[in-house]
Amino acid sequence: MRLLERLGSRMTARKISGSCRCEALESRWLFAAGQQMQVLIDPKIVEVDASFANNLGVTFKLHDCNGAITFTGDNLAQQTTGKRITVTGTPDTLDAISLINTTKASSISVHTKGSQLIDLPSFTGTGPMKMIDISGVNLTDSMIILAAPKLVLGNGQDDSITISNAPGVFNCSIKGNNFSDTQLTCTKPISAFNVDQWAGSDASITSNGIKKFTASTVDGDFALELFPLNLPSSIVQLMKLADVDTIGPGTWTVQGAVGSIKTFSTDPGWTGTFGRLDHLMVKGTASGSLTTGQMKDLKVGGDMLNFDLSLTNPFVAGTSAINSIKIGGNVVNSNIDAVNSVRSFTADSLNNSHLFVGVGSSDLPAQASDFANTAELHSAKIGGARGRRLRQLGARRPDDRHADP
Repeated sequence: MRLLERLGSRMTARKISGSCRCEALESRWLFAAGQQMQVLIDPKIVEVDASFANNLGVTFKLHDCNGAITFTGDNLAQQTTGKRITVTGTPDTLDAISLINTTKASSISVHTKGSQLIDLPSFTGTGPMKMIDISGVNLTDSMIILAAPKLVLGNGQDDSITISNAPGVFNCSIKGNNFSDTQLTCTKPISAFNVDQWAGSDASITSNGIKKFTASTVDGDFALELFPLNLPSSIVQLMKLADVDTIGPGTWTVQGAVGSIKTFSTDPGWTGTFGRLDHLMVKGTASGSLTTGQMKDLKVGGDMLNFDLSLTNPFVAGTSAINSIKIGGNVVNSNIDAVNSVRSFTADSLNNSHLFVGVGSSDLPAQASDFANTAELHSAKIGGARGRRLRQLGARRPDDRHADP
């Protein structure tokens, strides 16, 4: 905040009825245009209101908070009435929200009128909080906080979100809209993570675990990394459910168990590496690469196209790497390799693809020594009604296309 001029306790002469009288001028502060103003808040303040350009009204609701809100604009001033602060003038930007000495009962919400969001470069909090709701904000630089049981975000663009441990907070829930090239790092398990989109070549999520992950689109070389905290990766479940409409290119690494992944499709650029994945359900086309110790089942409604599946758990007699692989369409340019046994496999056809069980190399086995163990493929069905129909159409001459099968 730059002070241009302060007038106060000065005397000025004023001519009244032919005589002069001296009187004191009222103290006042004058500010240059485009300068910063900081609004200090304490636990007694429950609301701060500001009206930005284009009639964009922003309301900050507070409970048990200490800190400051920084604005830049023209002719800025602030007026405190009871428990409320009104910012007058015309703020151009919301520069920062900084909270200190908050408690487990503290909360903040930032809402705008209508659906328009306001950019916020910096949000920091150094104490625990009950709830942070900044759904009216588009994060554009960094957010550094302690874990709160409830975190509601708006959008994020080229932003870095860091969530550290908070005493007494076992996990946190995160909800938001659209995020591009945003990195989230959380050292607490996330109970629920729900966004519309998390995309971009620099987009990533790193956490001790996400119980339930829900998104419409995860895309653009997105990196997901979940790792256990002081527990053996073989026994801890780091994700119970991932329900994503579209899984685009990127790398998902989970050093532990995953319950289920549900999606409409997986991109050829997707790579998944899991300690254990119980269920993968793809409604459409499955592509990419998946490596996991073992699975219960893999279900694909459409084709398996340019897809590599590796099941790496060692052979143990009487056990299996996967119970069921069921492909609703065709397996094309894809490879399935299992060290342990496979109980059942179903597909319409295999085209330029292989299914190896207990094979010691990627080459087609030609002798007994090419098998690494006595793992078995218990049952296989290649060609259902659709497969038979495809073979019949392929066997007919062009002039027989309309003949009875």
